[in-house]
Amino acid sequence: MSVADLLASLPAAQRKHVDPGAPPAMRAMAAKGLVPLAPREMTIALCVLCLDSDPALVQTATQTLAGLPEAILTSAVSSGLLAPALRVLAGACLGREPVIEK
Repeated sequence: MSVADLLASLPAAQRKHVDPGAPPAMRAMAAKGLVPLAPREMTIALCVLCLDSDPALVQTATQTLAGLPEAILTSAVSSGLLAPALRVLAGACLGREPVIEK
């Protein structure tokens, strides 16, 4: 599984915000968590951006993912995230046992 699998797991309306071909400003907004998405889609979108080739985008998305409220993260984890998203999430949320335990 890869970034392509994560992208494919997002509905087209949400995928457009994180697609590698999307405008940089749109991707930057998504990395900051400024796009209104449901918990699962928000988590997947941020995980996609955490795996991007742009270091600044990766840093922003990782910080945003690590700072998401526990309720959003546990809801996303409970929804059945793909393995690549779980790996990214686990790395970003080290030290947040309630999220990791899910």
